[in-house]
Formats: sequence, structure tokens, C-alpha cells
Amino acid sequence: MPNLNRSERKLLDEKMEPYVDGFDSMLADVIHDTFADDPQLRRLATIVTETDHAIDARDEQNGVDEEWSELDEASQKVTWVLERRTREVIAEKCETVALDATEWTDVHSKEKIEAAVREAVEWLRHNTNPAERAGVAYGDELPDPDALFEEVSA
Repeated sequence: MPNLNRSERKLLDEKMEPYVDGFDSMLADVIHDTFADDPQLRRLATIVTETDHAIDARDEQNGVDEEWSELDEASQKVTWVLERRTREVIAEKCETVALDATEWTDVHSKEKIEAAVREAVEWLRHNTNPAERAGVAYGDELPDPDALFEEVSA
């Protein structure tokens, strides 16, 4: 997969940043490190930035006209899809943390894992629409963060 250009990287960073800043646990690190790996996000970022460049070029050459308006409308629609995909990717990252983080004890403490799972489960509890669109588990399908490392007695 080709590298993102500066404009595409900046756009994806702008979409990712509120989520990274909004989480206090290692969930923020997971999002930061893997967000731009999503092929749909990358393609959408390319479309938005290329359309915005076309808008700028049209404006310089022809000013605001009907075609400029059509390009602007297209950019807004693709940006809206990018926003929705962003939330789906966040849901996917939350599911990964909620379901897989207990396997990361060789790298992270149980306390850090519990905090991350708690944030992931909470986010998915309050963001069911992107979770459903992404096809990820949420609600009762996810582990109880308070019971992640409880010993099972026989």
C-alpha cells in the first residue's frame, strides 16, 4: 500500500486526534499506532484531499462556478463518509482492546489492561451505531473489565 502524502496524513491525524486525546489508557496508543492502517480510511483521505485540490485549482482558474459547487458538494459527502468510517475504525480498535488485551500481560500491567478494556467497553456501550456498522461486539458481548483477571475457583 502506498504511503500517505502530507495532506492525507494531516487529514487522518485530524480525524484521529480527538479520540487519542479523549482516552486516558493504552487504548489511545493502540488507536494512534494503527488508525491509518485502515485501507478504507486511506482511500477516503485520498479522495477528500484530491477533491479539495481540484476545488482550489478550479477556484484559481474559474472562480466559484457550478462545477466548483459540485466539487465542493462531493468533498462534503466524502468527508461525511470519512467521519463515519473513522468512528467505525475506533469501534474496531475498541473491540480489539476489549477482547484481546488480556493476552498482552507480557508487555502491559494488568492495571493498564483493565483501564484500557474499561474505556473500550464504555466507548462501545455509548457508540452502538458505529459498532453495528463495523460489525463489532458491544454491550453484553464484551468482557466485564472488573472480572478480567479474576481467578476461577473449582
